[in-house]
Order: sequence, then C-alpha cells, then structure tokens
Amino acid sequence: GPDSGFLESSDEILIDGHNRHEICTRHGLPFETVEMTFADRDSTLLWIEENQIGRRNITDDQRTAIAESIRERRSKAARSEQAKRAGKQGGRGNKKNVSDNVSDTVSQPPKPKTDTRAAVAKETKVSERKLKDMAAIKKADPQLAEEIRKGNLTILQAKRILKERKREA
Repeated sequence: GPDSGFLESSDEILIDGHNRHEICTRHGLPFETVEMTFADRDSTLLWIEENQIGRRNITDDQRTAIAESIRERRSKAARSEQAKRAGKQGGRGNKKNVSDNVSDTVSQPPKPKTDTRAAVAKETKVSERKLKDMAAIKKADPQLAEEIRKGNLTILQAKRILKERKREA
C-alpha cells in the first residue's frame, strides 16, 4: 500500500528508485527495472538497507542506524537458520535420524559463531563502538533510534537525552 514504502503494480513491487521512477514518469523518460525475487519481507528489507548504506547523501550516524538494522536482520536470519538445523538434528519434539552407518551418526562440527557486529562494522565502514551505542539507544528508546535514522538527531544527542532521563528518574 501507499504507507509501506513500496510502489505496487499487480504482483510486482518497486522496492528502490522511487525518485527516479517519479522523475522519469513525470517527464515521459524511459527507464528500466530489474526483476528480483526475495524469499520473504525480511530478505527484501535487508536488500533495501544494504543498498541504502552505499548512498553518499547520508550522515555517519544515519549510516550507523542502517548498519545496526542490517546487523539485527542478519542475526535474526542466522538464528532462524540455526533453529532449522537444530530441528533436523533432533532435540525437543524432534526425532533424531538414527542410522546403522557410523559415518552418518558423526555429526557435523557446529559452525563457528560469526561476530555479526564486527563483520557489519567492517563492511559498512562504521565503528563497532558506534554500532554498540546505536543498539543500546534502539533498545532504550526505538523512537530516538528512528530520529537518528531520519537524520533529525545524532547518536551523541540521543545518548545525552537518555543520560538526562536517567538523571531525572
């Protein structure tokens, strides 16, 4: 719908390039789209954020807010994947596949836990410290985090607001 940030036509949804689309349409200019398929809404939103992070017209703090959102989405996806794997290996309410073949019963070594924050920080060129601060702000007050993302507030300003609230309490 109009509030979702997506431009829909039948089963196709424009997920990026809304300004370009509007300008081309207004001036009758040709434009091309690339059709993509996503597993679910979260995958779509992750793709959008990974593309937003490369824009030049955003502040470091806005970049940090988007990077923290990317980190959250990737962590959620990893947990979901771990849960699926755990389900296949038995556990609560799941029958474990038992085999006579010894090699089948030797389980795969668990995949090493990736440090999502470090990886996202490096990839998005945002400090881990800032990502950690952003996560803390989002947890304390999601609305402040949203204001940072919109560019109306800096991380430092948000930290000061939270500190002041703590002092008043």
